[in-house]
Amino acid sequence: EAHIEREIFPFEYPREERLYLDANDERTVYEYYEDSEQREHQEEDHDFEPFTDDEDDIEQYSDGYEEEERGDEEAERRREAIRELREADNESDLLYSRRCGICFVSNATRRAVFSSCGHIACLACTLQIADSNHCLDCPFCRKKTRYVRIFEEIKDENEEEEDRIKISPVNIVAADWVRVEQLQHQYDVAVRNAQHTQPQTMRQPRQL
Repeated sequence: EAHIEREIFPFEYPREERLYLDANDERTVYEYYEDSEQREHQEEDHDFEPFTDDEDDIEQYSDGYEEEERGDEEAERRREAIRELREADNESDLLYSRRCGICFVSNATRRAVFSSCGHIACLACTLQIADSNHCLDCPFCRKKTRYVRIFEEIKDENEEEEDRIKISPVNIVAADWVRVEQLQHQYDVAVRNAQHTQPQTMRQPRQL
């Protein structure tokens, strides 16, 4: 067996490694040598930069670490800004939505506003948490406040659609043109009447 291996790859290969390869490695000795030689060439071609204790090397790696920290801080600031914008959107939705923030009724017909903070809830929930003097702790911000009932006209979807049609830009422009035509007609009539009106008697010149 050793004689055959020397013919395939003629150099003295350690006996222990030959046995190890035969027992645990499917590669032949020649294939193992090719892999080892290829790894050696790759290591020779690679330009390693060993780390030293020089001040330049330390400063270089410190700068890289500081840049990475700055990048992390910038990413955290962006995430914080996004969170603040989302919270502001949620507060805006709560202010302009008719949904009660306590019982989550989507379209409360009767509502109350808290005078100290401006938060709004449905009147039923407000009466449950308020005392006899119309005072309560705001359930949203915990401020001591009084409530005032909001008197508002609730319209159904058909009425809201009619209002939107009335105030649409197209209808506003059309109404303006109608008004202009009416004024023009009134002006034309006034001019014609002035032209056809008989002049009154001329005043005689005063004799001295």
